[in-house]
Amino acid sequence: MNGLYGMLETEYEDKLHDKEK
Repeated sequence: MNGLYGMLETEYEDKLHDKEK
């Protein structure tokens, strides 16, 4: 459960950082 959710969370955070830059 944590593995799949962790992947989604990582991708979401990556997109947020992309927008911030």
